[in-house]
Amino acid sequence: GSPIEVSVSPGPVEKCILTVPSIVQPRSAFPLKAALTDWGEDRLESVPDVETVLRDPGGKTINTPLFKNSGIGKIDNLTVDKSGRYSIDIKLPNDRCITAKSNPIVCKNNSLGLYWGDLHAQSIYHQYKPDLGHGDPCQHPDEMLKYAKEITHLDFVAITDGGGAYPGNPGWEKTQKAVINNYIEGEFVPLKGWEIQSNDGGHRNAIYRNATVEDNIPYEPFKKGDKGLCMERFLDYYKGRKDVILIPHHTLNLMNWDFFDPELDRLVEIYSCWGSSEYPENDLWDKASPPNQSVVDGLSRGYKMGFAGASDTHIGFPGRSIEKADRYWCQGYKSGYTAVWADSLTRESIFDSLRNRRCYATTGARIILEFSVDGEFMGGEISKDRTAEQHQVYVHVVGTDLILCIDIIRDGHVVYSIEPQKEEFEITWLDNSENTAKASYYYVRVSQIDGNRAWSSPVWVSGG
Repeated sequence: GSPIEVSVSPGPVEKCILTVPSIVQPRSAFPLKAALTDWGEDRLESVPDVETVLRDPGGKTINTPLFKNSGIGKIDNLTVDKSGRYSIDIKLPNDRCITAKSNPIVCKNNSLGLYWGDLHAQSIYHQYKPDLGHGDPCQHPDEMLKYAKEITHLDFVAITDGGGAYPGNPGWEKTQKAVINNYIEGEFVPLKGWEIQSNDGGHRNAIYRNATVEDNIPYEPFKKGDKGLCMERFLDYYKGRKDVILIPHHTLNLMNWDFFDPELDRLVEIYSCWGSSEYPENDLWDKASPPNQSVVDGLSRGYKMGFAGASDTHIGFPGRSIEKADRYWCQGYKSGYTAVWADSLTRESIFDSLRNRRCYATTGARIILEFSVDGEFMGGEISKDRTAEQHQVYVHVVGTDLILCIDIIRDGHVVYSIEPQKEEFEITWLDNSENTAKASYYYVRVSQIDGNRAWSSPVWVSGG
């Protein structure tokens, strides 16, 4: 019979998403972005004029018409005079008495900004079916990027459709053009990408530094006899390129670490709506945990991968982080984010920081995390001439809720743990234990009382 067409309309206003930059400079202007949504964070096409009571970072109350017959609002030129930790509160004195609190702001003189994104979002062209004229999700590339920019306030996003670059999929050209047309330097960075799905080596997202429109990529060269699509062939296709990174994902579901290229596989998606692939049978994974497939298993082979978080959403809402909000039963966790420390919000700077592993993953909360070992920042490597019998580990966390626990992990095992019970915590810990000289890597895992987490990219030391 004929397909049933369903029109879905958003519900009444129930949420206000309030976002500010995580890092600001003293006395430098920065914006506040706001979006009114229903309970599912769906865009509201129109709303009546809403009076807004805003408490700025200095504690001053402002009555401002932030939303003018629109669910999208923005205030430019906010400033903070003194270094410190701040946030912004908002109240909508309507019949629902909606309140919201922004993500935390740290004001300090800093050469790097902290930017938030989703490196794994699928459009209507994911798993494209020519006979139907569409794939799994229900959003077009331009719609997805508009949602990411105006509703979830992401700084960068990659549309990574499964098989999206193959011949016969019109989405490859459309997605590349959307990446170009929606780019706003200093404000919003779409990244070109697609998802590689092999029969023998798991799945990876290919993320590009450039945004040029190229032809569809032939399918046949990736096949290997009767074995189907072979990861070895995909790695050969991109071998030697510095303008592409590959990101394995949901490794506890599908992964063969025998296939690996250290110059391409710069990151691994440690968390998404699939859950966490950090190690087998962890509390953020509710499916089978086959051996030798986790992120820690990859690190134990000596692979140097930074950590990314993502949505892997199949509904076309990048950055929306709500439990059990995807279309598939196996993807019931909240969406994750990748946080990138970069010198500017440009396509080149974001990509270069990702390639240099200067990034970390969260479960969708904008937790501010700084991590270093012996002065080497997350994602870095300590050279052999700096080998030490002890290592100094530095962690600074500004949470979105009380910090329940900070775990310092060395070579896959927790070697130090502390329970701050504060929203901000800073510690320098000296590892001078018996096996320190043999250490290969360190990373930190942060757990909040509300269940949100963050994982820093590792720092590699030369003992292992």
